[in-house]
Amino acid sequence: MRIVFMMAFAIWLLVGLAKAQIDTVLIGRRTDYIQGETGGPTLNGSTPYYLFSMVDGNTLTGSELSGAPTISGAANASFPVFDSTSHDWSYTSSGYSSLPNLVSAFPDGDYSISLPGQGTATGITLGSTSVVNAPDLTLSGGTWINSNTYQISTSASLGVMLNNAISVGGSDQFHYDLQFVNSGLNDQNNFASAGSTPTFTDFALGTVAPGTYSLQLNFDDIQDPVNLGNGMIGSLSGLTIAGLFSTRTSLNISVVPEPSTYAVIFGAAALTGVMLRRRRFA
Repeated sequence: MRIVFMMAFAIWLLVGLAKAQIDTVLIGRRTDYIQGETGGPTLNGSTPYYLFSMVDGNTLTGSELSGAPTISGAANASFPVFDSTSHDWSYTSSGYSSLPNLVSAFPDGDYSISLPGQGTATGITLGSTSVVNAPDLTLSGGTWINSNTYQISTSASLGVMLNNAISVGGSDQFHYDLQFVNSGLNDQNNFASAGSTPTFTDFALGTVAPGTYSLQLNFDDIQDPVNLGNGMIGSLSGLTIAGLFSTRTSLNISVVPEPSTYAVIFGAAALTGVMLRRRRFA
């Protein structure tokens, strides 16, 4: 009987630990940059300024809320449906051609994010100025094959080095998030102090399928840390709720098979050609 009880308790504990939980509620302004072989980051396109918001957590399923979140306050917006791929609710506005235009559409002030069935995160303040830098990166392990694409083999590791600090001084707290988007590799993220320069572990590409990917580094100026890991909405506790001013730099990465794979492919093709010629003259 005791053994059965212990087994049941262990199963209950594992289920409890694995249960999805909302832990992050964010809203912020973001400026998008792109970086190539030469020069530093430059504005990405003609409309690189956005408002974004996110409700995120540990492997969410979409059943945690009774409906899609909504943004209210200085301006209103509705989230799209739950994204089962990224396991979150996220909202990104259309792009604006300048920061003043973005601020005009979504003014400075307090915002609230409603979580249907749970409650509302209130009093999240957005500001329109920041000392956060645009991430400036140097890559290693591969080579630039044109001005906009960095190529690297699956047998190599991609090194990422920052050329600038996360901010020009300031007293806010900051956060960074390095993502090899859709590669299956883990993000590298953490909090950082003003003026610091984060370092990163090389990305080993052995498990990454050949293809084209986006490497993105986000710098977040936490302008309004309503609660960092201590917030509560309804039955949800331990939430991070914050207003951000963010910058994002993206780089195009082409992952190709290791050279030995090409040798096998070309060898098989050559052998097929020889066999076809022999059949033709047989």
